[in-house]
Amino acid sequence: MMTPTSLLRLLIISVLAVLGSALHSFAQNNVGIGTTTPHPDAMVEITSGGGEKGLLIPRMNTIQRLALIPTIQSDGLLVYDIDMHQFCYWDENAGQWICVGGGIGSVGPTGATGATGSSGANGSVGPTGATGATGSTGPAGANGVTGPAGPTGAGIPGPTGPAGAIGATGPAGPTGAGVPGPTGPTGPTGANGVTGPAGPTGAGVPGPTGPAGINGTTGPTGPAGANGATGPAGANGATGPTGPQGPPGSGSGIDWTSTIWVNNSNYTVPAGVEVVHFYNLNANRSLTLGTCDANTNAFRQIVAVNHGGRTASTSSTPGTFTISLTTGNTARFPGINSWGPNSSGDYNVKTFVCMPVNGTWYWTWR
Repeated sequence: MMTPTSLLRLLIISVLAVLGSALHSFAQNNVGIGTTTPHPDAMVEITSGGGEKGLLIPRMNTIQRLALIPTIQSDGLLVYDIDMHQFCYWDENAGQWICVGGGIGSVGPTGATGATGSSGANGSVGPTGATGATGSTGPAGANGVTGPAGPTGAGIPGPTGPAGAIGATGPAGPTGAGVPGPTGPTGPTGANGVTGPAGPTGAGVPGPTGPAGINGTTGPTGPAGANGATGPAGANGATGPTGPQGPPGSGSGIDWTSTIWVNNSNYTVPAGVEVVHFYNLNANRSLTLGTCDANTNAFRQIVAVNHGGRTASTSSTPGTFTISLTTGNTARFPGINSWGPNSSGDYNVKTFVCMPVNGTWYWTWR
C-alpha cells in the first residue's frame, strides 16, 4: 500500500507532467525550470539553484475546496487546503477529496441534518492514520403537511359590573395673588424762587369829600418777580416684582359666540370652541378637553352646559358626562360627573380652566 508521502510525491509528479505538456514549446522532449539541462528521465525538472524558491500549487479554504466538484477525468487534481494545512487530491473512484499531510485532519463542516448518506471511503493508512473524509450529506427530507388549526374557543362575556359611585367634587384652586412692589422714595422739593419787589403803591388824589366823591385811579401794578429755578426731579423708586397671574375670571372673558351644540354624542373640544352645549342626553357621553400646559391651552376656559338628563320622550335615567383629560393632568379633577336633574329643560354649567397649580399645569374647574 502506498504511504501518504509516496502518494504526495506521485501527485506532485502528475502536476509537473501536466505543466510539462503546457511548456512543450522547447525543441527537446522534456522541460527544465531553473535549469537548461533537465534530467533525461524527467518530463519536467524544477531547480532552485540557491534553495530560495519552491513549488506553489493552487490554495483555497475548505469551503471553496468542497464547493469544487471536478468533472470526469479529473482524477488526481491537487490543491492545498489552507484551513486544514493539508494537500488534497480528487479521487474520482471514491467521488471525494482525499487529504494527506500533517494538518488537522480532513473533517469537513457539519452539514444540515437529513437522511443518512452513504459512508465515505476510508482514507489511506499512513504512519499516523489520517481520518477519511466524511461522506456527502444526503438531501433533507420534505417537511410534513401542517395540520389544520383547531377551532377558536368562544368565551361567554361576563355581565357588566355596576357603575361606581360618583366621586366628590374637588375644591376650587386658590386664586393667585401678586405682591405689589414697594413705592419708590419721593424726590426732594425744589427751592422756591425769590419774590420780586413790590411795585409802588399808586396814590390817587383824594377828591373833595362829598356825597358822591370820585375814587382816584389805581396806580400801575409793579412787575412780577422772576420764577425761581426748578429743583431736580427725585429718582424713581425700584419697580417691585410682578406677582403670579391669577386664573381668568368667569365673567365676560368667555366668547359665547364660539358655541357648539352636541346632540346626545361624544365630543372633543377643538381650538376656538369655548362653549359646548349637550342636549337630549340618554346615555353616558364623553367630553375630551385635550392637553393643558404652558404652551397649549394656557389659561383657556371651556364652558360645558348640560341641558337636562332627558327629554319628555326618553327614559327617566339622567345622562352623565365622562370628562377625558390629557394623561398626567387629571390630579385636580374627578373623572366622572353626573350633571343635570331628571326633569326636561333643567341644566347645569361647569367652567374648566387650564392653569398652573404649584408649578404644574392642570385642567381645573369651578
